[in-house]
Amino acid sequence: MIEIALSKLRNSELYTLALRIKERCSGVDLDATGLIVLYNLFSTQFNKYEQALHKIPVSADEIAMADSTRDDLFIGLKANISSYKYHPEEGKRNAANELLAALPPGGKSITGLSYKIQTAALEKLFNDIDSNHTGDLTTLALNDWYGQLKQAQADFEQKLAEYTLQKADKDALSTATNLRPALIEELRKLLAYIPVQAEITGDESLIQLTEQLVVEVERF
Repeated sequence: MIEIALSKLRNSELYTLALRIKERCSGVDLDATGLIVLYNLFSTQFNKYEQALHKIPVSADEIAMADSTRDDLFIGLKANISSYKYHPEEGKRNAANELLAALPPGGKSITGLSYKIQTAALEKLFNDIDSNHTGDLTTLALNDWYGQLKQAQADFEQKLAEYTLQKADKDALSTATNLRPALIEELRKLLAYIPVQAEITGDESLIQLTEQLVVEVERF
C-alpha cells in the first residue's frame, strides 16, 4: 500500500495528485489486470470533483490584483502626461494640459476610491478622451499606454462580474469540499490495491505503475 495522508491535502493539492494518478493509470491496460472497476469508480469521483473545482469563483485576491494593475497604469499615464507639461514644444505642452484637465479631480487619488466609484470615474474619463482627446494622446505618443489602461479596466470588470455571478450562483468551494470524502476513498483503494496486485501477479506494467505512483505521492 502507498501511504499518504490524503485528508490533510488542500483541495488544489488533492486535485493535482488525483489528476497525476489518473494520467499514470490511463497509460496502463487495467482491463487486463482486473483493476478497471476500481479505476472507473475513482475516475467517476475525480470527474465530479474536477467539475466542482472549475466552478470556484475568481478569488478576492485576483480582483485586487486586477484593480492594482489598472491603478498602476492610471498613475503611469498621468505621470507620462505630466512630464510634457513644460515641454519646449508648444503642441506637446498644450496636449498635456488638455489631458491633465480631463483627468478626474485629484488625479492620483482616484486609485484610493472604492471599486464602483473608481470604475465610474474611469469610464467617464474614457468617454471624454475618446470623444475629445485622441489627437492629444497621439501627439504625446501615449495611445498604447491608454489602450492598456482601458484593457485593464475591462479585465477588472470581467473578473468582478464573474466573482459576483458565481458567488451568487453556487458556493463551488463548498461543493468540492463535500465531494472530497468519496474521492479520497476511491483514491485510497486504488493506491492500496495496485501495489498488492503488482506483487501478487508480478505484472511488469503494474510494477512500473506502482513505482510511478510512489514518485507522484512523494511530491506531496
